[in-house]
Amino acid sequence: MKSLVDPFSKPGHVIRRLQQYAVLIFHEETAGFDLTPTQYVTLQVVEHRPGIDQVTLSELTAIDRSMTARIVEALARRGLLDKRPAAKDRRANSLFLTAKARRLLESIEPSADRSQAKILAPLRPAERRQFMQLVRRLLDGYAKGQGRGGPEGRG
Repeated sequence: MKSLVDPFSKPGHVIRRLQQYAVLIFHEETAGFDLTPTQYVTLQVVEHRPGIDQVTLSELTAIDRSMTARIVEALARRGLLDKRPAAKDRRANSLFLTAKARRLLESIEPSADRSQAKILAPLRPAERRQFMQLVRRLLDGYAKGQGRGGPEGRG
């Protein structure tokens, strides 16, 4: 009979579990703002890239295109994003923050910052920097094709 495998010895399980904590902490710290982490990062990118199209937004946030479309639609329905036909390609949308979204981002920023700090709080400052360097190295490796391909298009 096989011995029980410790799921926490598997990187995929550990990463999934850490992501669960990251989302939970974000929601705890930003309670009352009614934004998910993916909606928040979407608004942040549009804030810094007014007029961005959805395909570029998807690439910059590393959120697949179909999920990006759903996020954009939800944010537009809430009056947080303004979708306008793109000047060069009328089939595409250019995205802009509304005044309501600007106010929301200004209000949520301290809470979102606290959530990010709380995620890494169990680590010492030097370990936090090292953790982020290692995670970026993994992500860069996959982005450069050293892994088995990205999750894009897998919902």
